[in-house]
Amino acid sequence: MSLRGIKAAQQSAAGFARTTFFSLKDGDSATIRFLTDADPTEVEPGVLAGGWITVLQHQNVQTKAAPTGFQGNWPGHMTAICRAQNLTELGIDSPFADCALCMSGSKQTQRTWALAVLREEVREGGRTIGFRDVTREVVVKEGQPPVSEPAIVVINLGRRNFFGPISGWYGRNGTVLDRDFAVTRTGDGLDTLYNPIGLDPIAVDTTGRTFDLRDPEFMSRYLPDVKGVTDYAKASDKMLVPILSDRISDTYYGKFFDTRVTWVEESKDDNGSSVRGAPDASAVAAPPSNDAPAGVDMAALRSRIVDYSGETPAETPAETPAETPAADAPVLAL
Repeated sequence: MSLRGIKAAQQSAAGFARTTFFSLKDGDSATIRFLTDADPTEVEPGVLAGGWITVLQHQNVQTKAAPTGFQGNWPGHMTAICRAQNLTELGIDSPFADCALCMSGSKQTQRTWALAVLREEVREGGRTIGFRDVTREVVVKEGQPPVSEPAIVVINLGRRNFFGPISGWYGRNGTVLDRDFAVTRTGDGLDTLYNPIGLDPIAVDTTGRTFDLRDPEFMSRYLPDVKGVTDYAKASDKMLVPILSDRISDTYYGKFFDTRVTWVEESKDDNGSSVRGAPDASAVAAPPSNDAPAGVDMAALRSRIVDYSGETPAETPAETPAETPAADAPVLAL
């Protein structure tokens, strides 16, 4: 049984407008700390939560023309979660018989989702003396000054060239939350490879305690609602599932892909509230509602992490990479 399914998809994705996807260019490197462990965690007897999420996606699909009234840079290509697959175990109402991208002949590929925080070296005298979180300035509320927060990123990449190598570290240590990973990308297109190197655990005191995000004291810096020792698994789902729900939704498909729907961009009323105009009368009715069911009895999720091959890498907005750690440098707590 999974804890994910109880109205998980009804959580608003509006809070993830600042979602930044992890991306490297050929030759670039970054250091990351995973916030999502590889396998689900048993948070209650017989109840699982968390873990990497693997789904079928349509990669880099050409989008429709920008809707009337849109201002800004309209994306030429986007990635979408395939609507023809059954994701009820995530609390997402599915499948749909009329996936617009399947009907257009777009190929499906498997991709895995996880959360991580970007990390950077702290150097002194030409040597690495520790690591710290990369931060970014964000405006939480309009009219208020920006605040600094850890640079959390969503990883959405393939098993063969990214999560497969990481799985080796998971098999060795039983977790990927106990250390930073230095990741280097080589190649482009089908030849893209990621080389992850697990760094030494970071000691936080003289008792042997390390900076391990299975400890709620440390994970609470990044994910909300982390209080108990297994809450990190539920918190990871709480952030990831709405993002997936958004990218399989009627709204997402209607705006970017489904040519049967004429999308009308939101405008502001006199009070500054968002108002969506009515769809064009000539548009075919939108696909069925994608509201989550009131409750779903979920099956265990451990079998969903499988080996696959022949994927093309995901192309996502670039994130400024952190500097590659020195291979022989000591790793200390900061």
